[in-house]
Order: sequence, then structure tokens, then C-alpha cells
Amino acid sequence: MPNFWVKANDETGGWGVQKLAGEGCLVVSGGHIAGVASPAGEPGAADLRLLPPAAPGASSSWTLLAGRDVSLRVNGLPLALGIRALRHRDEIAVAGQRCYFSTEELAQVLAFPGLAQTACCPRCKQRLEIGDLAVMCPHCNAWHHQSETYPCWTYGPTCALCQVQATALDAGFSWTPETL
Repeated sequence: MPNFWVKANDETGGWGVQKLAGEGCLVVSGGHIAGVASPAGEPGAADLRLLPPAAPGASSSWTLLAGRDVSLRVNGLPLALGIRALRHRDEIAVAGQRCYFSTEELAQVLAFPGLAQTACCPRCKQRLEIGDLAVMCPHCNAWHHQSETYPCWTYGPTCALCQVQATALDAGFSWTPETL
């Protein structure tokens, strides 16, 4: 699931992250971006909508739709025609505040769902069977075993295939707005 990074409107001023699970509405309150909420009704002239790839009329990536009464910038540029396909680390500036869209996902242990073809763990080279506990690398999407018997994901410091993604299950996000 993609994430939306919003700066807290308090004394800490830290960044908070919200997962985007489906269509969302960017909430602007008191001149600040308050976060993302479920949309209520039809889009209005002052709405900012985030459409997932599966939404009717959306592209294969997340789409930002802005009503005609909304003034915003994406990566410093005005939003042309009120629509934009979002990419990882896009900066959205509205109401004098910046927020960020991110496609990064955290590594997590899941039951392997199976693939159209046979899948083998890049670390141990054994087949992954449907239901095996496994981790999909957030960077390269390669599946690795992760169980007591086969701790392949956490065996090395990085993904066995891409050697970029850290394998600690509590590693957190590799990119945050603080890294800019």
C-alpha cells in the first residue's frame, strides 16, 4: 500500500505517515493538511482526491484529482488541468504546506499467495509453496522464506536478489521526508 506523509501541526512538527488503502480525500483544515480521509459524496470544486489504480477512470498508478477551486503544486509545478499520476516521493504543496506521496512498502511476513509460475527463494533456492511463511522484498518484489525452519529473509543483511533492501523486519521506511 502506498503512503502519504504529512507534517504534524503541533510543537513537534514531525512527519506522520498514513497508509492509502482506497480512494481518499486530502483533508485541509485551518490552512493545514490534516491527513487523508474517506471521501464523502461526489467530488466538489474544493476537493483533492487520491484515486487508486483500481478506481474507475484511474490510470495504472495513483491519481491526484484537484477541484477547480484548489491551488496546489506537485514537485514545485502548478497542477495542469487538475490531474496528475503520482510517483514515489512526489511533493504536494497545498495551503502553504508540503506533504509527500510514497509507494514504499514495509517488509512483512505473510503466507505466500503463489504466483503464475513456480517461485524459488533466492536465498535457499528451495521452492516456495502456497501458504509458506514468506516476505516479499519491497524493493525488487522477490519472495523469500521466513520461518523458523527457513529464516531466509533475515539470514543476511540485505535481500538475496537485489542486495539493496535491508532485511530487518523492524527496519522501517528507507525513505522519509527527513531524508530530503
